[in-house]
Order: sequence, then C-alpha cells, then structure tokens
Amino acid sequence: MKKQDPRTPRYAQQHTQHQYALHLEYHNTKLPQAQDAITNAVAVDLYCELGLDTQQPDCATLVFDSEPEQTMAALFLSRYTQFTVRTD
Repeated sequence: MKKQDPRTPRYAQQHTQHQYALHLEYHNTKLPQAQDAITNAVAVDLYCELGLDTQQPDCATLVFDSEPEQTMAALFLSRYTQFTVRTD
C-alpha cells in the first residue's frame, strides 16, 4: 500500500493533543484512500454548510481550532452513516 505524501497540504501539519480533533471510525471502508476521500468531502461539507475550517492530519481525522467548533462538527457529522465520530 502506498504511503501518504507528507508534503500534501492537508497532511503537512500534525495535530497535538491540545487541539480539538474528531476521529472518524469507518464501518465498511477499509482502504485509507477511500477514507481519505470521504474525510476530505466531509471537511468541504463542514466549510460550505457551517463555515468551519479544518485540518486533516491523516485519512480519518479532522482537527478544529476550538471546542465549540469541534462540538458543532460532531453534531453535524452524526447524519453520516459511513462512520462513527469519536473524540479523544
């Protein structure tokens, strides 16, 4: 399996524990490339629908700037059936 290119902009900045992250646990999608595409599409939805900017450090994680943004996104993402949202 091909490794993700760390120079890709959405993978360039790794998140730390101090940031507000949501992890998407995929049910039927095992390929990282498919998870990445869905996570990226969800990030676009969050921006278009709620105006939330996100970072995507890996194929199944979205990072937000604040706790209220993380909470709004978690509620918004509950409408998707492809994954379950988990916080740390």
